[in-house]
Formats: sequence, C-alpha cells, structure tokens
Amino acid sequence: MTAFCRFCLIDSVKTVSREGFRQEANAFANLAIEQKGGEKASRECPECHSKRKWKAGVRQTLNGEVQRFLCRACGFRFSAKSNIESEMNKGRQLCAIFEEAKKLGTTTEIKTVAGDTILEYIRTLRRKQKKPRTIKMRVYYLEKLKQNGADLSNPASVENVLADIKLTTAQQYNAVAAYKSYCKIFKIQWDDPPKINYQPKRTFVPTKEELETLIHAAGRRTATFLQVAYTTGARVGEICQIKYADVNVKASTIDINHPEKGSKPRTIPVPEKTIAMINGLPRKYGEYVFNPKPDSIRSNLVYLRKKIASIHRNERFKRIHMHTFRHFYARKKLRESMGNKTYVQYLLGHKSILSTERYTELEEYKVDQKYQSAVSMTLKDAQKLIEDGYTYVCDFKGHPLFRKVV
Repeated sequence: MTAFCRFCLIDSVKTVSREGFRQEANAFANLAIEQKGGEKASRECPECHSKRKWKAGVRQTLNGEVQRFLCRACGFRFSAKSNIESEMNKGRQLCAIFEEAKKLGTTTEIKTVAGDTILEYIRTLRRKQKKPRTIKMRVYYLEKLKQNGADLSNPASVENVLADIKLTTAQQYNAVAAYKSYCKIFKIQWDDPPKINYQPKRTFVPTKEELETLIHAAGRRTATFLQVAYTTGARVGEICQIKYADVNVKASTIDINHPEKGSKPRTIPVPEKTIAMINGLPRKYGEYVFNPKPDSIRSNLVYLRKKIASIHRNERFKRIHMHTFRHFYARKKLRESMGNKTYVQYLLGHKSILSTERYTELEEYKVDQKYQSAVSMTLKDAQKLIEDGYTYVCDFKGHPLFRKVV
C-alpha cells in the first residue's frame, strides 16, 4: 500500500478550498486507518449504540479467536460476542434444544423417549409462564444428569449419578430441584429424594462508596440504570420494564408497574438526580427507558466491575451484581426507618414479611449509627424537616426534636 508523509499532506492542502481540505484530510485519515489495520466495523456499540466502530484486534478464547471493537463515539472496547452469548455457545446441545423447542407447534406430537422428553418439559414450563432463566437452569442440570448416564425415567438411576459426580452443595440442591420438577410434570413417583443440607452464604452488601464509585465509572446509560437500581431497590427485570409514563418528574417518583416473582406494584420516591439522569437519556427504546432485555446490562456490569476492581485494587467490586443493589437498598431503608420492616416490605413489593426478613436479617442498622438532629421552632420548620427525611423523636420544652440517620 502506498505510504504517505504528513508534511506532503500539509503542502498539498494549502491550495485547496476548506471543503476540499476536509475531503483530503478524511481520505488520508482513512488511509492511515487501513495501514494500521483499524478497519471500520458494522457492529453496534453496547454502551452508546453507535455504529461508528473500528476493529481493534482479537482475543483468544476457548472457542477460538474473538474479534474486538473500539467505539469511536464513546471509546468503549467490546468483543464481537457478549459474555451471555459466549456462555450460551459453550453448551451447544442445550442451545439446540431451546431452538428446537421454539419451532414446536401446539399440536406437535412428541415422543416421550430419550431427549424428546426435554422438549416436552420445556414446552410445559413455558405454558406455566416460567422465566427463561429458570427454564435454562433446570434444563442445564437435567442435561448434565443425562450426560453422566442417568435415566430420567428412573429415580434410582438419577440418585446413583448424583452420588458419583462431583457437584457443589448448591449444584446438588439445584439438580435435585430440577429433577423434582421433571418428575412432577411427567408423573414420575420419587418417594425418597435425597435431602441436600444447603445453607446459602451470607449476603454480600457493599459500602455506599463502592456502589457510587461503580456508578460514576459507568457509561451514560449503564450509570443511569445502576442509579435507578441504587435508589429504588427494584429487580433488573422490573427496571427494564419501566416506561417514561411511569416516571413522575414533579413528584420525583417511579412506578414499578411490572413486578416480578409475585410482588406487588409500588411507587418509589427517588432523588431528583435520578429523574434528571433518566430525562438526559436519548429515547432509543420507544416508550421504555432502558433496553427491555436485561442481558446487556448484566454483561456491561461484569466488564465494569472487573475494570474497577483492577483500577482500585479492590476485589470486593467483583462480588457486586445487580441484586446486590436491592440488598443494599433494603438495609439502607431499614436504617432510615429505624427498623420499620413493614415500610421496607412495601418498598420491596413483598407480599410476605418473611421475604423481607431475608434482606434485613443482618441487624447492621444497629451498628455504628450516627444521627443528625434538628429542632423545629415553627410548623413550617417541622414540615421542612420531615421532607428532608428527619424523624420525630420527642418534645423538649415545647419544641419538637427530630433526627435522621447519616
């Protein structure tokens, strides 16, 4: 390819018009890009959704080389396939089963032998309105049992495989739960399933500074999504279903009208900063504020937390996931409400207080509490303090005293 000299470029453009200068400069810039191997790409940036991309080398994976791209608009670097897509491609047999199940009609006859029972199982779970991630997890464990020689129609064979293969306690618990569901659908009698003594680990709750650092380091749309999770405590799927009509700018509230897991709809008060960040986003998804599919935000968070953990030399960032924001929000509201679990139950949308206690079981709100106090001299002062989050404590010499947790 013909080489060029930047000094020759300067001499050649002195005699042309301004428009001609722009055309010549763009031509030489494109020539420089081609010489460096920075070929333009057509893939959309997952961060800002711009199509102005360059190819930026490749990275080696277990599945071979994966093309990497560099966004010319925001500088975000990403691969040709997201983490979610890569995980799906690892289990090609499982993906094939899902693709085959999508093609099945309602009148299709399926033989309940060998792998065909998995297809019928998927169809049944879909009719029961189970979430795609739930179906994927259950089918994964059923396929794992089959690959190790288990006969799914024989509970004794499944028990032998569970005893022989190496699985963690959590994996054994999930495998037994998946096979129980399978037996229930196909009317298989499993009289004495193994009892897995599984105790979930203590919930990891990061500090306020760690979550805010993660939000500030994220891109525009990802930061807004994390800010909504930080100030509403909503689940990922609930945030993805938020519409612009659900955002009340004047009252600074967000309506959660599409709750998950049998929760109740609710209205959450949020800071004005959250409303401003939402209003500053370009409307790329029609009536929805964010992408209705949650896979993109999960993959962005995986990349972001690894990057921040490396920069700050803090491995705690790698333990942050989307549901971590919900746990932090529950503990925060429990402290601010002085242990009022009924109020926290409403904010989280739980129908049962027992579900709320799973988020508030650690009594951290009693440790190292610091307060700000205030005295109200007039009714107007009292109203202002209540609006600022202060809680009434008592009267002293005819003046009400207020406080709030710092």
